[in-house]
Amino acid sequence: NYKGLAQSKEELERTGKEGSSLLCVECGACIPKCPQSINIPEELKKVDAVISKQKITVKEIFQVMIYAVKNWRLVLARVIRRGSR
Repeated sequence: NYKGLAQSKEELERTGKEGSSLLCVECGACIPKCPQSINIPEELKKVDAVISKQKITVKEIFQVMIYAVKNWRLVLARVIRRGSR
């Protein structure tokens, strides 16, 4: 487990609500702690909007992210091909 990220689909499914973005109350306490100066509550709202429109679950998004990390060369090649069209 690297900085709270699941290393497998099974680990992701076992993860409880303790680290769930769904529990965000937009207090802003995370903003000054973020090393990239990301407005995390605002970004979570954007993610929620995308998820709502696409009717996909957070679990499915994480599965895609895990796939992309494990297969980054293949994903990068696909992105490059799309950009050259």
